[in-house]
Amino acid sequence: MNRFLISTVETGAEVAFVMYDLQTDAVVEHVTAYGESLSRGLQLTKLSIQHELGHLRVFWTYLANRGVPLAGVNDAALANFRDLALAAAIGSPSHRSNMDAARRTVNAKLIRIYDWLLWLKEGGYVPAHLIGGPPSQVRTAL
Repeated sequence: MNRFLISTVETGAEVAFVMYDLQTDAVVEHVTAYGESLSRGLQLTKLSIQHELGHLRVFWTYLANRGVPLAGVNDAALANFRDLALAAAIGSPSHRSNMDAARRTVNAKLIRIYDWLLWLKEGGYVPAHLIGGPPSQVRTAL
């Protein structure tokens, strides 16, 4: 059973996405708020938002399983996540040991994670030194 559940709540034309931690009985605010931002700000389709949040759920599970707080994310944690995700993708039936397809899948996840980390930084949800140019914990030119 997956510890984290993403639910879609629809009221008329409004759609909200909530990520819930079944172990702690709590909403995962950082992912839920991002889903709302994608829905309202970028006006992405319901399916697109579900895919975006699905990538974040995988990463959030990785962090939770290792006891890494969001403020503790760094380049090494992302590299380790990438390596584990690549191994899982290569072994999945949908990729049939196709390294290029597996890399594309993992890169899509990483892009979503970087976008989310930047959104968190811009919104003041995480310390400014979490992501950006050196000496940030997660280095990016984005």
